[in-house]
Amino acid sequence: MNVNGKLRTVALIAALLAVSASSAFALTASQVKAIKQAVNSVPVPEMPAKAAALVKDAEAKDREAVAVTAVKAILLKHRAAAPVVVAAVIRVAPEVAAAVTIAAADLVPDQSRAIAKAAIAAAPSQLAAVNKVMQRSSTVRGSADGSTGGTIRQSDTPIGTTGGNNGTFVGANAVPAPTPTPVDYTQPRQ
Repeated sequence: MNVNGKLRTVALIAALLAVSASSAFALTASQVKAIKQAVNSVPVPEMPAKAAALVKDAEAKDREAVAVTAVKAILLKHRAAAPVVVAAVIRVAPEVAAAVTIAAADLVPDQSRAIAKAAIAAAPSQLAAVNKVMQRSSTVRGSADGSTGGTIRQSDTPIGTTGGNNGTFVGANAVPAPTPTPVDYTQPRQ
């Protein structure tokens, strides 16, 4: 392959990477600043509605970036509003549920379960997407249903009594505890 062929290949790869870049990079610095100012210029109770309005009015290609930017702007100042803000934004644009949920959970990890529940309540059709991103998140130690990951099974059978085990530990030498000595609290200590 000659030099021109290599340059064309590199240019093609660069163009493909630019096209496939996340929409989070689609906003300019001035647009991000305008979104932050818009959501932070209203009283706290109105912030979720303002964020939702911004997302609803955004072009389809920028909707995810606007949603994530608005949610982050609010949560950086008002962490307690996370579930309400997430629900408001996802209600008007369910397609941004995964991105908004993970952005909020990254900023407010102690509320990740509440954030996931709010996202699922706002857009039940996005349950699979929300659960998928929440399971991949390093900040979340469980799914929206409150479990701590993995498969949880409940059984009435005691541990170690299935599969040929009888509840004993192989290789463990059991030593009975000594007989307890009664303590007479009426006598002084020795």
